[in-house]
Amino acid sequence: MDIQDWLDVIYPEVSPDLDPRAPFIAHIKTRTPEHNPPLFWLGCALDEISATNEMDTFIKKARNAIGDLHDFSWNNEQACLDVFSQACAFAWASKNLSKPQFMEQRNGEYACIFVPDYNATIVPKRIRHVRHFKDIVEDISSFVNDVQHLFTDEYTKIGYLDTYLNLDWYAQDLGYRLELTEPLVATLKNFTGDQDLRFVLTRPFQWGNPVASWY
Repeated sequence: MDIQDWLDVIYPEVSPDLDPRAPFIAHIKTRTPEHNPPLFWLGCALDEISATNEMDTFIKKARNAIGDLHDFSWNNEQACLDVFSQACAFAWASKNLSKPQFMEQRNGEYACIFVPDYNATIVPKRIRHVRHFKDIVEDISSFVNDVQHLFTDEYTKIGYLDTYLNLDWYAQDLGYRLELTEPLVATLKNFTGDQDLRFVLTRPFQWGNPVASWY
């Protein structure tokens, strides 16, 4: 299904709203995935979750992330977008590894995904929009350190980094523009190279064609 149809399933009480300043879910219900790769791949991610019979679990996660559906505060919106990034990490694992499952318990600030056949844990994180690139570097450094220490070495650990979505200008932002993206890839490789950590980096919600991956 397209992302609008999935949002009607997950958040039926949220009405579509054409105003770009409207809550993310309400506005996305008015947008078509045609010629919009982030929305296309997000819909595909939810299709993949449904195909693995994990949709009920995801719907609960997605609704709990917002809490009060009448309170679309900035924090609630960010939590909702984080859950959508988790959906994309799940879909990536399903297509590239084996059937995954959402882990019930959070690990610190992370809602992880387990792939039993590989004894692998996927640790999803969405890079949030900040004003300065150095803030992204610091965020990635902390994330790499967290992934390294989150589980014992008996588990394969894969960090999944999704970039933030700038809905109308995504093609001019991180993940697309080389002068922004290449330093990000180099930074991630620099942080992980000496530690033999596995990572995936994607454009916003575009789990099907990662910017870089080593796993």
